[in-house]
Amino acid sequence: MWSQVALAVAALMLLATSLGLLFFGVGPTLVDWSRMRHWQAVPAQVESARLHQGGTARGGTYYQALVRHRYIADGTHYTGQRAVIDTAGDGGRRYHEQLVAQWQAAQRTGAPIQVWVNPDKPAESVADRSLRVGSLLWDLVTVVLTGAGGLLLLRLSVSMIRRERRLRAP
Repeated sequence: MWSQVALAVAALMLLATSLGLLFFGVGPTLVDWSRMRHWQAVPAQVESARLHQGGTARGGTYYQALVRHRYIADGTHYTGQRAVIDTAGDGGRRYHEQLVAQWQAAQRTGAPIQVWVNPDKPAESVADRSLRVGSLLWDLVTVVLTGAGGLLLLRLSVSMIRRERRLRAP
């Protein structure tokens, strides 16, 4: 009986992981990307740009492009710090390095970069609003596989518990 319960707990953990990634990773990224498609392009000056490298709980490495930029929208000066749509960072080192190199070059030369500004809330901006399809697809595959694995284990657990109850019934 305990093995079936342990199997059910493992199944629920996989389902929770799948739903967590969907609702806190993939979902917000798609919502923000959809929202930002209607934002307006505005020239901005780069104040600072750097590549952040951090460690994951599993011993891996993630990268995150960081930028601080100034811009004017509706006659008001703003400072933005959002670099990309997905602010969590990921393993795409080359992508983040290229963004940072581009922003640092603009900072050195004083050339403006294009940022995207929310017309309804001009204090809200993003320096790169491109959707990284490869990274998103990887996350979706993870959601599907962990969710399917969780459902499969849950079904197996329930069928094992039912079978055991039938065998115990007088």
